[in-house]
Amino acid sequence: MLPQRAYVTLRHQPLDLPLPELAPFPPPLSPAPVPIHPHQLWTSLSATMQTQARQTILHILQEIFHDEPSS
Repeated sequence: MLPQRAYVTLRHQPLDLPLPELAPFPPPLSPAPVPIHPHQLWTSLSATMQTQARQTILHILQEIFHDEPSS
């Protein structure tokens, strides 16, 4: 004999969320990023990362220059 299946009806109830105007404090602001010179950024990368970046940039440039405009 096969077991009988019970069908369950799910009820979705809305959640009571606090309204933004009732929040006691505004969310904290993240600190401004520290400006860094591109040369500093480049020299902070490992030799492997620099090589990978060069290859990626070269690949992008080759795609741009070899891409034919669609008419």
